[in-house]
Parts: sequence; C-alpha cells; structure tokens
Amino acid sequence: VRAKDAKNFYMWQFKVEGDKAYLCPHVYKDGKFVNNSSIDKVEIPANAAFGIGDTVKAEIACKGNTITTTIDVPGTEGAVVVDTRDVSEYGFEEGTVGFRTGGSESGKVYSMYVLDEDNARLYRSNFKAKENPFSKCSISDGVLAVTKAISTGDLLNRETVKDFNSGASG
Repeated sequence: VRAKDAKNFYMWQFKVEGDKAYLCPHVYKDGKFVNNSSIDKVEIPANAAFGIGDTVKAEIACKGNTITTTIDVPGTEGAVVVDTRDVSEYGFEEGTVGFRTGGSESGKVYSMYVLDEDNARLYRSNFKAKENPFSKCSISDGVLAVTKAISTGDLLNRETVKDFNSGASG
C-alpha cells in the first residue's frame, strides 16, 4: 500500500497460524523491512476470522496518516474494522498498490479497486479481461493468481491507473 517503488512501501500481510488469523503490517523502507519484521501482529477477532482457503473481502483505507483495515468474511455478521493505525513516522504519503508474497504464501484476487480520498475510482478490475496489470501474477478464469515468492513486490503501474482514468482500460 502507498508503494513509492519496489523498495519503499507498507505491506499488510494476512496470515493464518493454527486456528487463528492475523494481520501483520510491515514497513519496507530503502529495500529493508523496518525492525526486520512486522511493526506488530494483530489477531483478527473471532467475528472476522478466516482460515486457509477462505474467501475474504479486505479493505485497506489510507486517509492522511491513518490506515484502517476492515475484513468481511462471507457468512459472518459483516465488515469488521480489525486495525486502525497512524503511520506518519514512516513518511509514505502516496503511492500505488501491489502484491508481495513469501516462499510459502500465495493467494487469489477476484476483484480489486483503488479509490482516491474523495472516493472517485482510480482503478478497478474483476480480472475477467485478458489484460494483466501485474507482471509477476497470472490471470485465469477471472482470478488473479498471486504466486509464491514475489519477494520484490508486484506493483500496479501508475500508467495503468492513468490509462484507466482516461478510459483506455477497465
């Protein structure tokens, strides 16, 4: 989130350990993780918890210096805010979005959208088109496959966002 480039970004990791789900926010600055790991580990509350293979709607809202994370698991009571944090000390005020995975992590994305602070749509995809804005991921049958070991990040190109806004993509 707010990726200036592949060496400077916030990374929100969702993971499952045993029967618990976690959000692990990270800061990657100048090509290194700050504190060599996540800035902290937040246990997802039981009313929004998920397991390996579950479909989850995650919203990461960046407004000013605050990032709020909301999880919505189908079949539960609805969207739950699981984390709100001030990130002003790290200095990433703008940037693009993307995906990063470790050696054993992977995921599937069924749709994605990026909004500006006024909720105007900057980018949207349900991944049904053949066009793939992420060079290290693949698209098949309307699903973006985020493969294992994308260690340098796979960022949504700012030109793709500009093309979307001019009507050339979508």
